[in-house]
Amino acid sequence: MTLLEKRSERLRAGLSSTLAQLMDEPSPKRVHRLRTTIRRIESLAAFAEPELGRKQERAIENLAVLRRRAGRVRDLDVQLELLGAIGNTSTALDRKQLADLLKRKRGRQIERLSAAVAKAREQRFRALFDAVAAQASAAPLLLDESAEPLERAKRDLAVIGEEYSSQAKSKTGALHEIRIRLKRVRYLAELGEDSAEQKNFLAAMKSVQDALGAWHDWEELTKTAEKEFGSRTNCPLLVEVRALFAAQRSAAVAAVSHLFSASPVESARKPVRFALPDRTLAQRA
Repeated sequence: MTLLEKRSERLRAGLSSTLAQLMDEPSPKRVHRLRTTIRRIESLAAFAEPELGRKQERAIENLAVLRRRAGRVRDLDVQLELLGAIGNTSTALDRKQLADLLKRKRGRQIERLSAAVAKAREQRFRALFDAVAAQASAAPLLLDESAEPLERAKRDLAVIGEEYSSQAKSKTGALHEIRIRLKRVRYLAELGEDSAEQKNFLAAMKSVQDALGAWHDWEELTKTAEKEFGSRTNCPLLVEVRALFAAQRSAAVAAVSHLFSASPVESARKPVRFALPDRTLAQRA
């Protein structure tokens, strides 16, 4: 069995297991795992470039729908966790009000996700994995070069760095795009053979991804708080959330600039440390 086939089998088993677990209990951890598993499957298909029929294309579309459903729940889970990380006692009543709102929203999104998961379990994703396996068997030398995924990821990262350097580094839209593109780079690199170089590269990606993820999460919480309390002058919770969001934005810009000013290996060996809330948040995808 080739390396690519092994990766495919592992993802197939992971998807099946996660869908089954979500039917029992849609916990934040399981919702997060579903998102990351689907992203890795999408990266696998993009790398292998198998010949896709209508059935396989429909499977990819259905996985994307499922990932977006899980993403809506995940955003609410993270916002609830961030609220719990704020210790200012003057914000207690506002935090409870906002938490209750987020929990109600999560309940509605969980119903939609559960319906999508139940439907997904009835669908057959095997055709997609079989197409990847067939492509790996047909072109093992092309697809199973152990260093090729990492080399392609490094080239993709270089392109992102060049584009970023030509933009205004303070532009919010650029950070949003980079956050998404770095996920793809990381999952592409994971497809290759395990090595010290791959480990260093992935560590650099995750470091920046964490900073960008924290910034994005605080941005979402800020939007939610502004919608709920924006009409109140000097709302303590809104003041604090905005301050924390600004700090995370600065950390994200610094992390991205550090990544593109040094090689990924150097970034991994000398990670930049940023000021984060005391409470440790869940791992990001």
